[in-house]
Amino acid sequence: QHLRMVHKVQINNQLRAKTYYVNKLLLDNICQIHLSYSSYMWWF
Repeated sequence: QHLRMVHKVQINNQLRAKTYYVNKLLLDNICQIHLSYSSYMWWF
């Protein structure tokens, strides 16, 4: 029973790490796109 709980926690931590990583990538991409879009608009 205890081992099962530990395993669940490990899976949750992995999922959380993955979600955090994906969110970070998305945020970085959105920031970059927004910046390039802003500078693009700046020229016109």
